[in-house]
Amino acid sequence: MNRKETICSGIKNGKRCPNLISNEAVFCLDCGSTNTDNVSAQSFCEWDNKNTEESDTSESQDDDNGNEKWDFSELLNTSHAIDVSTNTSSKRCKNCGHTIQQDRMFCDKCGNKVGAVCIGEINGKPCSKFISVETKFCSHCGTANIENSSGNKKAPLKRSCKSCGHDVHKHQKFCHNCGYKIGAHCLGIMKGNPCNEFLNIEIKFCANCGNHNPDYITGENTTDDSGDGYPPELKVSSADTVVSLFTEVDEKTLFEEIKIDIASFKFDMKMKYGGIMSLAQSLSKYTESSKKVKVNVAVAGESGTGKSSFINAIRGVKYTDPTFAKIGFGNTSMTIKKYQHPKNKRIQLYDLPGYNTTKMTLQNLLKDLNLSDFDCCLLFFYGVPSEADKTFVQQLQTVGTKFCFVRTKLDEDFENGELAGMSKEEVLSAIKKKVDMSSDQFEELKNAVIFYISSDEPSVGEMNELISFIENQINPRKFEALLLSLPSLTEEVIQKKYKSLEKSVVLFAVRFAVFYPLFFKIEENIKAEIEMYFQTFELNTTLEKNVKDLKHRFSEGICHLLEEFDNGVSGMRSPRKRYIFCKTFLKNLIEELLEDAKTMYKHMLNELRQ
Repeated sequence: MNRKETICSGIKNGKRCPNLISNEAVFCLDCGSTNTDNVSAQSFCEWDNKNTEESDTSESQDDDNGNEKWDFSELLNTSHAIDVSTNTSSKRCKNCGHTIQQDRMFCDKCGNKVGAVCIGEINGKPCSKFISVETKFCSHCGTANIENSSGNKKAPLKRSCKSCGHDVHKHQKFCHNCGYKIGAHCLGIMKGNPCNEFLNIEIKFCANCGNHNPDYITGENTTDDSGDGYPPELKVSSADTVVSLFTEVDEKTLFEEIKIDIASFKFDMKMKYGGIMSLAQSLSKYTESSKKVKVNVAVAGESGTGKSSFINAIRGVKYTDPTFAKIGFGNTSMTIKKYQHPKNKRIQLYDLPGYNTTKMTLQNLLKDLNLSDFDCCLLFFYGVPSEADKTFVQQLQTVGTKFCFVRTKLDEDFENGELAGMSKEEVLSAIKKKVDMSSDQFEELKNAVIFYISSDEPSVGEMNELISFIENQINPRKFEALLLSLPSLTEEVIQKKYKSLEKSVVLFAVRFAVFYPLFFKIEENIKAEIEMYFQTFELNTTLEKNVKDLKHRFSEGICHLLEEFDNGVSGMRSPRKRYIFCKTFLKNLIEELLEDAKTMYKHMLNELRQ
């Protein structure tokens, strides 16, 4: 008696396939292996060998279309339970025309793949519905069919970061090595619900809902394509491009939300040319122009009064830095030297040559010097002001340049006073009394502002009062630029930085709420903003490794903060919600960085005093 069925001799998942197959079947429906007991199998193979060119072409097309015939186990290498449809309707194989049942994954005559189990999810559970290779999307969950002939090959589970080459997972949003953005969840809507399909930045449109991917990159510069230095949101000629993304109700609620927050700024709140869009563009211009303000500070005085030490301290540079201002005991600078701040090249300190020496007289210095070019002038002296200082002050008053006197080397005076058995208060009182007595000879000194500081130990003396004086004398936007570039000289300076950043968060959050995701990118704009916070508080240096109890560390915290921000804003379509989220997230961050900055400052102060 001839057997009608036989056990398949193929291999599935590394083991022999236990499926029973009919003698009439050419291929096993479970693993796709050839049935060696089929009488037509040998003739089929001989016919196939005669048409090798046609077969190779067909296999090549299958590879290009993602239809890998025999790697069935790898294709379904998931934990999804297979829920095969009970539909018994039939259809014809596209390859050989053989009639096959609707739920068959392979043609039992030629082995061509005709369908697969959907690997999507619905309501947090595997979909597992059977879909044919001709179907682009699963009708049950809407997931794109990776076996569709018009699609591309499946993306590998592992890939390399485009920026640093580090290994990243397929669904990883940011590279853990460099912070480069890998992808994000789709912001589109499907059947009234957020799509949330993960999109790689190389994907232009979501295969699930068809929504455009705002993070899609083509290799071109997305931040500035005209060379004028302005961000792309300022180049939008019409509000329709952005405002059309949210309703009139969205715009009204967002405006009401930011009204109180913006009230602390002296800013024109009149709504013109598109309402909230106009306001957001105005805030962008305000922010960008603030980055371009120039601050020119003159540091003057006789030779040996500590001008160079102050310039180094205010810029936070060390002796090994190539821009370190040379320190000497007289006649060190014979020409005007300009020192740019390393954190902001537009902040420039001018070290004027020490006058009243045999090589440099005050008359020679003033001959080619335009004092009106400076925002303010700090006039240094040691001991008491001289006759030359009096003449210099008269020139400053003539041109209307703001100025103050600065008495330096207070730390040296305290050390000498300690040897003499005097307290710091007694030493400072004696110095001020001596200066007041000299003011009887100089009318200009009677109403002059004098600060007593130490450049080597900023916490000693009146450094905070000096910073506050500069704040009241120059343009607020210029002082903000100067303040954010200052090193953490004192705890009061750190607190002033925090207050400045706290206000700027509101402006930034408005821009983010309106322009995300078209013109605001998390891996660019948010990353740059967070890095600026770390730099402002001086938490981006190697010294952080020596300090314990820091909540955030620059070397390893940026990537986690970006991912946390991205997860929070993912799928958030309401501009008002985006504004509240961005403002709250960044405010909480700078509060924590404030505490880290104070911890770092106390550590450095203890190191200095040991």
